[in-house]
Amino acid sequence: MTSVTGFEDPAFYGDRWADVYDEQHGALDPAAAVEFLAGLAGDGPVLELGRSPGRRSMRASSRP
Repeated sequence: MTSVTGFEDPAFYGDRWADVYDEQHGALDPAAAVEFLAGLAGDGPVLELGRSPGRRSMRASSRP
């Protein structure tokens, strides 16, 4: 079995991914995702899990 080193520390993945996240996803417009999620929530509350830079949550918080 092959093992990958570094993942013993839970922060390892986040630290590595954070370095390239915006390079890979920074140009994506979150508008469609926000509208889809808002439709699912209706008039109810929404829980933001905080696992990204916040582009969707910032856009969602500015909705009327």
